Parts: sequence; structure tokens; C-alpha cells
Amino acid sequence: MAKLFQIWNCDGGFIYKEVKYTFDDIDGVTYTWSKLNHLTRGANATNKRGIVSQEGGKTPDVAEMTVVDCSTAVYKLLLDIYENKERLTAFFIDRDTGEYFNFKDAIIRDKPRQTQATEDDTSHSFVFAVESFNVTEKLNDDE
Repeated sequence: MAKLFQIWNCDGGFIYKEVKYTFDDIDGVTYTWSKLNHLTRGANATNKRGIVSQEGGKTPDVAEMTVVDCSTAVYKLLLDIYENKERLTAFFIDRDTGEYFNFKDAIIRDKPRQTQATEDDTSHSFVFAVESFNVTEKLNDDE
């Protein structure tokens, strides 16, 4: 049986210029694989088994983290990284199992924007979305 990451037991953040930043509170992580397998068949459409094809080889994988209560300094740093189109490594890791996903050589896909208005300007909540072709993962076997 495959294990799933539990968000309440997961750390996430990014590495930029060899400095590691960990978000204090993440409300959700979505990982979208770009490669999809499909079945197709020839022009006469009589082959019952089909031929395996794959799409998405030119599309990067995507990770989206909903970050809650991020400091203003880190939020501004992410805005600068986005505006300058710089690279970083984004990660999320299960605290108990050590299982992880690393999005190396990633770019910030969407400009980080606050998801809600707050009473002060000391923290920000936003979606941190990155794209990368260089994704590494470590998943443990249950056996």
C-alpha cells in the first residue's frame, strides 16, 4: 500500500543561494506530474491491445504549496526571486519517514500573492508555485 504525505506532518520550503528557508506553516501541497501515459491505436482502429504513448515530456512538473503566516522578509525575497526569474530548490519532506520531493533548478511559476487581507503587515499567506524538470524524490517501501 502506498503512503501519502500528511500535511500536518510535513515540512516545506526552499533553498536559495545555498540558504535553506523552511515555512513555519503549510496548509496544503499539490504535486502535478507532467508525463502521462496513454493508449492509442493505428488508423484502422482494430488493435484491441493498443500502443503505449506518452505526453508531457516538454512540460515541467509543478508543486504548489499554500503557505500561511510567512514573514514579510521571506515574502519579499520570493517576490524578488520571481521578478528576477532566478532559480531555487523547493522541497517538502515527511518528518516521520524522511520521504521527500525536491524541485531543483526550479522557477517560481506564479507571482506570490496574498490569499486574504489581514489586520497587519507582519506576515503573509500565499500560494508558492514552482516548476521544474529536475525533480528528485525518495519514497520508502512499506515492505
